[in-house]
Amino acid sequence: MSGESHTPQAGGGDGQTPITAAAVAAQVGGRLIGDPLVEVRGVAPLDRATRHELSFFADQRYARWFAESHAGVVLVSPAFEQAPGLPATRIVVDKPIDALVGLLPRFHRTEPRAVGVHATAVVAATAQFGSGLYINSCASIGAHAWLDDGVLINRNASVGHHAR
Repeated sequence: MSGESHTPQAGGGDGQTPITAAAVAAQVGGRLIGDPLVEVRGVAPLDRATRHELSFFADQRYARWFAESHAGVVLVSPAFEQAPGLPATRIVVDKPIDALVGLLPRFHRTEPRAVGVHATAVVAATAQFGSGLYINSCASIGAHAWLDDGVLINRNASVGHHAR
């Protein structure tokens, strides 16, 4: 395996494709209050969110931020579903933070990653590889080492003899 090519890896969202409030509610199993067609393209804290971003409200300490937030959609716990605030589109879930964490991959931009072996890497002839991996510059791979699919060996890293 020599040379390298740049191909996007699977998974994650591109951070630009909008998702509707209805789709967010369906994904987190929440109850939608407000406009199901509101679209969001990213995630931001209540105090900085814009009408194109998703946020969450799960603690009374942030009631002032919620009241003034311009977030397009807010994940709220049942205790705050009727809280006074600008966000009209709310999704009621038992654990807003957990729901948000589950959505983060949807908004994560996956950067393309090289695949192959960098020209300056030193690789033993008896080393074995899975597919879709990348061995970065000046890395070394020892004799009889085994690298699984999708592995990334960083610059200047060393994988010892017989390592897996």
